[in-house]
Amino acid sequence: MKNSVRSQNPRIILVGRDPQDDTLDVIFFLCPFSDDLYKEQKEMMLRCVKTCMELDSPSFTKPAFVPTENGSSLVSVNLRKARDALIELLGDENMFRQNVQLPYKYHIDFEIRMDSVSKKVLPITATDDGADSSVQRLAFLFVPLSAFCVGTMHPQGKLAMKRRHLNKLGYHVILVLNKKFQEMTNEDAVEFLKQKIYSENAFHFSEVTVQDNN
Repeated sequence: MKNSVRSQNPRIILVGRDPQDDTLDVIFFLCPFSDDLYKEQKEMMLRCVKTCMELDSPSFTKPAFVPTENGSSLVSVNLRKARDALIELLGDENMFRQNVQLPYKYHIDFEIRMDSVSKKVLPITATDDGADSSVQRLAFLFVPLSAFCVGTMHPQGKLAMKRRHLNKLGYHVILVLNKKFQEMTNEDAVEFLKQKIYSENAFHFSEVTVQDNN
């Protein structure tokens, strides 16, 4: 039997299955009026609720395979330095992906896949066929200082939630303070990424910690 929960706004209805169902599904009915100035914010808020209900559920288990889509091939100015550093470090554009779109409308700047046994970076095409428990996925997020708590490197708000959810999907998340990265020399940028990629933490993806960008 389905339960209905009405918010204080009578025009928004959230309907969910019984908590005992194997799959938690949430159906949102938004106000149909096109002149609703807050419709986009409401949709975003409800998508966030749906995502949290699914990924933060105690019954959720890490999927064996996460479908992804390639975003735009254009690289923003802020990410060109990182892209060039990855090419220099890994030797080929086929060793990483950029502008990756994930389920739940999440996006990551760069994705790298590694063999968790040999600790070698794998060509993206070699791991596109399906699930492989020996493959560890690294997600690089280049973020502004405002995404962290004041005076710390602890992510706050949406970034903290995004990192937690990417971890649930099987990614080891590496947070990079973009401003500081842009100030690095090209050699330092390559060395910085090398340390992050081959860090022992990258192979303990069940426990994602905040990356120290000092």
